Amino acid sequence: MRFLLPFLLSAVVPACAQTAAAPAPEGFEPGTVVATIDGRKLTAGELRKFVAALPPNVQQNYNSDKKEFVRQYALLRRLASMAEKAKLDQESPHKERIEYSRTQVMVQAQIDATTAGFTVSPEEQDKLYQQNRERYRTARIKGIFVPFAAPGAPAPAEDLKAPSEEDAKAEADEIVKQARGGADFVKLVKEHSRDAESRAKDGDFGTVTPGMRVPDSIKLAIFGLKKGEISEPVRENGGFFIFKAEETGQRTLDEVREEIGREIRQAKLQQWLDSVRQAVDVRFDNEAFFAAPTPGAPVPAAK
Repeated sequence: MRFLLPFLLSAVVPACAQTAAAPAPEGFEPGTVVATIDGRKLTAGELRKFVAALPPNVQQNYNSDKKEFVRQYALLRRLASMAEKAKLDQESPHKERIEYSRTQVMVQAQIDATTAGFTVSPEEQDKLYQQNRERYRTARIKGIFVPFAAPGAPAPAEDLKAPSEEDAKAEADEIVKQARGGADFVKLVKEHSRDAESRAKDGDFGTVTPGMRVPDSIKLAIFGLKKGEISEPVRENGGFFIFKAEETGQRTLDEVREEIGREIRQAKLQQWLDSVRQAVDVRFDNEAFFAAPTPGAPVPAAK
């Protein structure tokens, strides 16, 4: 069941967050019969529609071995048919699981239909962009990392004589002084940085944006720089970072228009979901039932 099992584990997600794509057209008309399963003809159109509804990883399985995929699909259909003939779908817990799965599909269908009805105007996009300009800043940076040995901790593998925090801070301060005095930053990287990966790239840390998962102290230091400026030492991850801003800039509205559109649709979807949630009428008629422990649940230890 290695091809289709992931489909059974798929979860409901907002339509605007889905990334699954329909399988690429194969040059066959939808009505073309491609296989026969227990006497029933399977057309190219039917198979494509089925595959298009599956998660991306299962679609990849289809593209890698279409015949094996159809064999697995046929096996699932045979097993499902056997279960229906045995009326297993009317027994617990299968009945409840089927209802839950159906509910998930219908929820997703409603979310898809609702989201498709949302419109995003250029004015909305421009307003959100102007309100959050800081979010779209960029900075291409180089950096130097000077680690220190915590008291009693083993020294970093790359430097068996890692300095104390006090000595590392003094070294970092001296690097900042030299860099601001006009010393070649790449040369300082080669001489002082203990981060092997960035040192091999002349200290290049790439382009940073505010949305990246980077400690706030580092973001604050980086986005406080103008082009060519050197930061103060930043204490993070058992060492001190010194950054140089190679370039600073701003992503344009056109560059982030699609991203902003998704954000606006997501916000509208959340507002809609909140309104539906508030409209649901739930009353608890037996407080004792909800206060009682669930059978089989762990019993709190006696004090």
